[in-house]
Amino acid sequence: MGLFEVTTTVTGKLVWSTVEKPHWELQADGETYILLPDPADRATAALLRAHEGRRVTVTGYILTGPNIYMRGPLLRVLAVTLAE
Repeated sequence: MGLFEVTTTVTGKLVWSTVEKPHWELQADGETYILLPDPADRATAALLRAHEGRRVTVTGYILTGPNIYMRGPLLRVLAVTLAE
């Protein structure tokens, strides 16, 4: 089909949001990303909880299409690291 996904890396403040369904958000310069970690990935979930409120770098890919959050682009999380 010729379709592919490109990973992106975004740095910003990690925030736990309870607007709509509770979820993680990354507040980057001028944009808020909705983070979607794999529910089975307990290591990433632990990293997110440990770094709440701090500046982190998230690598993942943008998901397009309608969603329930309506607060910004969806970012499927592949990796999370503490920003320097």
